[in-house]
Amino acid sequence: MADVIAPPVLVSRRVRASPEQVFRAWTEPDLLKKWWGPASFSVPSVELDLRVGGQFVFAMKPPDRPAHLLFGTYVEIQPPKRLVFTWMWGDAVPGPKFDSLVTVEMRPVGAETEVTVTHEKLPQPVATMHVEGWTSTMDSLQSFVAETFR
Repeated sequence: MADVIAPPVLVSRRVRASPEQVFRAWTEPDLLKKWWGPASFSVPSVELDLRVGGQFVFAMKPPDRPAHLLFGTYVEIQPPKRLVFTWMWGDAVPGPKFDSLVTVEMRPVGAETEVTVTHEKLPQPVATMHVEGWTSTMDSLQSFVAETFR
């Protein structure tokens, strides 16, 4: 029996940076390594080919376990407004494999940018984990841009 697909995960934050700066934070490997992932995770490597059809691979390391890989393909790139990419965990994450879709939208609001992440096509059993992960990741982004782009 196939997994039931959960409603989309939606997480938003206002950050103190321009859409151009936020877009850089999402698309430059050296910047991504500094903020990406839930609290307490590190990102030892980021490889990305920022073009439609280009792929990325992130190594995400929890504090007490080996790193696991996150793979995806860019579907849409509209600097500095929008990124859309597929999302699939590598073998280190237990459970069935699934290919889901992430949309990141960056909208200027005065001197800030509202960043909204929508993660779709997630099986119900893992959607809650992704709500927690995206919430923590967006908190990390918010802190990172406040410190980096003053």
